[in-house]
Amino acid sequence: MKTVEKTGYNTFPDNWDKIIELTNTVGGEYDHVTNSRELAIIDADYVRDHSSGLDESIIPDDMTLDDIIKGAPITYLTLFDPAPIGSYRNIQDVIVDYLYVYFDLKSHQIEKIDKNPAASSEDEMKKFADSRLDEVVWDYATEYACAGKYKGEDFEIIRYDMVQTWLDKQSEYYDECGFTGPHCQYQTDYQWELAGHAYTQKDVFVDGSGKYLILTNCRKPAAIAFVVK
Repeated sequence: MKTVEKTGYNTFPDNWDKIIELTNTVGGEYDHVTNSRELAIIDADYVRDHSSGLDESIIPDDMTLDDIIKGAPITYLTLFDPAPIGSYRNIQDVIVDYLYVYFDLKSHQIEKIDKNPAASSEDEMKKFADSRLDEVVWDYATEYACAGKYKGEDFEIIRYDMVQTWLDKQSEYYDECGFTGPHCQYQTDYQWELAGHAYTQKDVFVDGSGKYLILTNCRKPAAIAFVVK
């Protein structure tokens, strides 16, 4: 639970202090207006009632929504953002960002591929995968990559020192595949009435040893942290 000022959409504008100052300048000392602000108590029930797109399944098992509210930079404006749809960030985005910081996941994201990553062997990759995933589909694994699930979420593990071999293999399935910052993007070209492209992407992390790249669409930071760290 936290107490926040009701500043933002349909409440007090960001320049409320200036409005009070100008009002008192015009009105003089006998018509003085106090700079009062209305407060809102934000707790788990308040967030549930006043937010859209909230998925509490992303919250770690040992935390509650109230724990998140205490630590995350949630303001009144977070729940009632008047920004255009194109730049709108709902409560889910704020919670995910907070948990990324909480689990230090940003330090495991990549900006570009390391040309001299730490080396690993196929056996080491298998041991790593078995220690991090609940199940691994070994029938489709290669000497340089494997995939499986942790808590129902899909993860792919790639030996960092063989990432180019993995990329070459993707060219058999996609027209283009490559890394752009902390994402791996897959492109499929199509020729229907109009030519075009279809894109999918996954988030990319590097594990603590620097030996493996981990690709996933998982939106649960706690699950990502367990596999990555």
